[in-house]
Amino acid sequence: YLSGLIQQAQGDHPAAIASFNQALQKAPNTVEPLTALVRSRVVTGETDLAMRELKGMLEANPKHFVALNLVGELERRAKNVSAAKKAFEQASEVNPGWAIPHMNLASTYAQQGDTNKAIEILRKAKDAAKGEGLLALELAKLYERAGEYDLAIAEYELILSEAPNVHQAANNLALLLVSTEQDAAARARAVELASRFAKSNNPLYRDTLGWVQFSSGNIGEALAHLEFAAAATQNPEVQYHLGVVYKELGRSSEAKIQLERALAVKTDFLGKQEAEEALRELR
Repeated sequence: YLSGLIQQAQGDHPAAIASFNQALQKAPNTVEPLTALVRSRVVTGETDLAMRELKGMLEANPKHFVALNLVGELERRAKNVSAAKKAFEQASEVNPGWAIPHMNLASTYAQQGDTNKAIEILRKAKDAAKGEGLLALELAKLYERAGEYDLAIAEYELILSEAPNVHQAANNLALLLVSTEQDAAARARAVELASRFAKSNNPLYRDTLGWVQFSSGNIGEALAHLEFAAAATQNPEVQYHLGVVYKELGRSSEAKIQLERALAVKTDFLGKQEAEEALRELR
């Protein structure tokens, strides 16, 4: 399996496929080799062959939950949404303690705009798969997307109470606190959470630290982190944050550039309305 991963990373997919097949002969029901095999099949344009192989596995073992989940992923890729949902549901029923098919099913509904159904799926999945942190993290993100900020904050806090080193939860919670809460306690909690990212090379984590520092009045410290983040990613929320800090510092031309870049992307992000207002004030 490890040889296959190396070959896959090098772009030698035929060799990788052979290695993954060898690994599956030794352990037919393992998740990683089969998932990697299907990934290489897709890259080489052999999606139909991958589907036939998966269907063959399911004929031999209808409860092969890994194959069921992968069938769902291929069906979704082909925009066969109903078939994808069915496959994800079957995989979840066979192995309710495995997070991935639950997450795939929820994200399929979310992509269709049915966030409430996606939340319902993950709530039930959390009960079925006790201790599966991925589900809690995805649920918190869905609450956030739905504007259920109090529920999202509570879910992130629960995750961190059980696993303090889940950096994504700390990042998301810190950003959410300074973006939706105005009290000093929320800002203090955000600073506590984000301080771990001072030396991070992850631009989104550094952006969070910068925005938290700005929201706490530490503009000088904020600027260095936000400039680092904006140099490393084209994320519109990062550009919005840097634009606001430039505006606050009186660097109007640089602020306009960042805000225009943020708003040129036709996607929603937390603070988009504020970015539009800030840009209007600069024109």
